[in-house]
This record gives sequence, C-alpha cells and structure tokens, in this order.
Amino acid sequence: MNIIYSSWSPFNNNIRLENTNFKRSINYSKKLGYKVHLFCCNKSYDILKDEPWDSVHFDLEKLNKEYKLTWSLGKIMTYFLASQMFDNFIHLDLDMTIFKPLEINNDFDFTVFYKDDSIYYKEYNKKQFLDYIPNEISITPEIFYNMAIFGGNSKSIYDYSQKSLDFILAEKNKKFFCNKEYFNTFDQSIFAEQFYFSSYVDYNKLNVNTILLNTAGSPQFSIEIDDKKDIVLHSKK
Repeated sequence: MNIIYSSWSPFNNNIRLENTNFKRSINYSKKLGYKVHLFCCNKSYDILKDEPWDSVHFDLEKLNKEYKLTWSLGKIMTYFLASQMFDNFIHLDLDMTIFKPLEINNDFDFTVFYKDDSIYYKEYNKKQFLDYIPNEISITPEIFYNMAIFGGNSKSIYDYSQKSLDFILAEKNKKFFCNKEYFNTFDQSIFAEQFYFSSYVDYNKLNVNTILLNTAGSPQFSIEIDDKKDIVLHSKK
C-alpha cells in the first residue's frame, strides 16, 4: 500500500509545517511497511527533504498562489495526481500518525478518517458567496467526513478530485476562493475539501468506509495537539 503525503506552502513562511511532528508520522508509516510518497512545492521540500521518501513529486510548485487562502487545494490536487499514478492509496495529513496498519475495505469507493453529523461542518456552507454552484452541492448533506485520512479506489478518487478542481478553479468562483474578505484560516479550505466531498458523496450515492466508527477516538491514531503533548483522539480540523 502507498501512503501519500502532501505539502503546499504558498505563504511567505512555513510555520504550520514547521510546527508539525511530521517525522513521527512518516517514520511510523515506514515501520508499518508502507511506501511513502511526497507531493510538494520547493519551499516545503526544503523542510521535508531529509525524510525517507520512496518518491518525491514537485507538481504543487505549479499551483496558482492566488489560491493560497484555499490551502486545501494542494491536497485536492495531490488526490487528483496520485489517482493517476497508483491503483489505490491513502493520503495522510502530516499531523496524523498511524500506529497500526489501516484496514481498507475495497468494496467502498472511499476511505476517510471518520464521519460527523454535528453542526461544525454545516457552518462552513458558503454557497451564498459563489457564482457557480455545481449540482452536487445544491443540497447540504447531513453527514460530513473528516479527511485527515483519505483514500480508496483510484478511479473514484480521480472522478471526485477532477470535479472538485473544476469547482474550485472555476473563474466564476475565484472571487470567493481567492478573496481575503472571506478568510478566517478555515472557511475556504474546509468548504473546498470536506464540505464539497461530503456533498459529492451524498449527491452521487457513493459508499464511504470510515476508519473510526464514531468520534470517540481510537488508540490507533494520534493528532498532534502541540509540540509537548499528543492526545489520542480525533481532531476537528
């Protein structure tokens, strides 16, 4: 199995990456026998270059930095590129560490970290600011998916990520995804990734496998909370 990591650093600094315990995540993935691959830009590679990568791809260097406020664009582009290189794969956020092998059910279209029916993700419905609304987000889903772990069938991932990129990069939506007026760290990025994906799955009636069956946490996973303490539970991000 291939584990994919991605890092796009369109800002002038790399504070978010530098404060992430990425070494632990990558090293545990290698210990579990996975091949680890990096999709990145040049700035991110300067920090990540000493890790034991099986391959490195610099495709994110080509992304338009006008979209830097929608920083999840780097992940979504990685999904799209990796789906054309690997038959199946799992993408891990760099602040996500797995301590046991992931159990992937190939009968599902996608595998994600966990699902959530709370109000949290509904707050990121920003359709009122868009000029182009594709059919798949014409409704608001009741279930949302956290994508700190994301992967599955590459054909399904390719179809989803291509549609997602078309949505984000549509000229009519540029004024939202590139506009500081709407930026509060998460709004554009969560709407572009988790909200769109959850809507896409619901609209197309696709099957999603969740690593966690509920949001009570699991000793198999750890999210970096700060540089001193690890809390073994899910993180709403």
